[in-house]
Amino acid sequence: MRKRINKNFVLLLSLSVVFCLIATSCLTFLSTVGGLIFNFSDRLSENRIIVYGNQNDLSVTFRDGRMLAIWDSNSSSDYLLTVVKDGIATELTPEEEGYIDLTSAGYGYGDNLHLDLAKMKSLTTTHFTYDYSPITKDQYNTYTVTVNAGFSEIDRYIATRAEWFDFFSYLIVFRDDAKTETEDGETTYLIETTCLMSYDFTSFAEYDGLSTEECLENEVYSAIDAYEDSASYAYSFSLEDDQRTTKLYIKFYYLNTPDLETDTAEKYVNSTKPTDRAHYTTGVINTRSFPIDQVEKTISVSTSDQLYFALKKGYRPVPVAGSNADLIYTKMRSILATINTDNDSVYNKLHYIYDYIVNTVIYDYTFTDELMNKEDSQKLFRYKCLYLEGVFGVQNNKTIDERKRVAICDGLSKAYMCMATIEGIPCIKISGTVNDQGHAWNKAKIGTNWYLIDTTWGNDLSQHANVEYLSHDYFCVKDDVKHVENPYVTYPEAPYDYKASTGFHFGSIA
Repeated sequence: MRKRINKNFVLLLSLSVVFCLIATSCLTFLSTVGGLIFNFSDRLSENRIIVYGNQNDLSVTFRDGRMLAIWDSNSSSDYLLTVVKDGIATELTPEEEGYIDLTSAGYGYGDNLHLDLAKMKSLTTTHFTYDYSPITKDQYNTYTVTVNAGFSEIDRYIATRAEWFDFFSYLIVFRDDAKTETEDGETTYLIETTCLMSYDFTSFAEYDGLSTEECLENEVYSAIDAYEDSASYAYSFSLEDDQRTTKLYIKFYYLNTPDLETDTAEKYVNSTKPTDRAHYTTGVINTRSFPIDQVEKTISVSTSDQLYFALKKGYRPVPVAGSNADLIYTKMRSILATINTDNDSVYNKLHYIYDYIVNTVIYDYTFTDELMNKEDSQKLFRYKCLYLEGVFGVQNNKTIDERKRVAICDGLSKAYMCMATIEGIPCIKISGTVNDQGHAWNKAKIGTNWYLIDTTWGNDLSQHANVEYLSHDYFCVKDDVKHVENPYVTYPEAPYDYKASTGFHFGSIA
């Protein structure tokens, strides 16, 4: 007999962290998601538990048929794993950073294991422990099979909170086994999936008297908050008797490919000032050797969000011919072959990508100023400004119109991450808030340090005309109090300002 939670939460979520205004303020559509849309149980509705981070000290997961002990590794520390089975302890030293292959060491999914990880740094040793509960053959065959798209680290055996967030995002972007139906003339997608929550999700809801179902409820909401892209959908979920098996139902109210655009491109123009110019050059297509082409792991992609997700996960995208992903990926590589060379430094490559995006894309003021409070959510998430389509001017007839390159911070930060990743530069998209309103930006790594990069705030809007001027004030700078990061994801710190640490000035190219 299946046990269902007392409340069946069917919600319309209009989720976006990205509806941002330029320079000083940002807006989110329906910012009071917790109160107006998500009908939480009484104890959580007024003061929901927010747990920071998705760190993993130690856990057991499965990847491509292998059973692994995994943890978030620090290169400055040494690690020793002790595995205890049937009273016998075995010490294992990792050959790769952050994990040990338990299958190769002779252990299997049906074993009852106690793990102790010793983290050694200087004269200090810290221990982390994990108890692995065995699963049945049926559970192994059902939940550890990788998802249809082929990501080796994403399956339905949810070993950590980070895996839960990834799985939830994957479902939204790739829509595994989705069924379609027509509703009021609109195509909708229906997904029903089951996963095994093997991490202790009850520990993430530290609230006296909270039931297991309410703890899961908290984790589902956290996955929604942690989701860094735009989405509009309804969903419900249930927890079975074993208190681990979870069914998730999702209904999407919009198409995979955005098809709407505003008139912003007709009202605003880009420009630069003599004191702060764009430093990239165009006109010559350089012979390039892109690091992404050396990545062995591949994923087939057809939509722009699938393209972004594949690059984010460290895979080489293989776009379906004629798809938006194909058009955009080709365009990004063409741009990079023009503005960068193989011999450019990491800093210069990041610099030219920043200048190019800021100098060629207009922020979508019509969308944020006029449409957000008028359009229904099903239609809002069809606008190109939220996606890579807006950044690169992709038209519905599969062409590119350079005059219609319009986006807001979500599209801009996706584009920056994608182009840096093609160049082999560590770069992530950050979701968070500015002035308590949703925003998205980037961080990129040069050497051993991470730096904050905000292409949205790289535009200064003239107070007297509809002209955006390029600014380097938010390129390769340190974290500041304005940019408040998403509390659910542990992002790397950016403690230094590149200009201050190197003495570089933007009047010339470094």
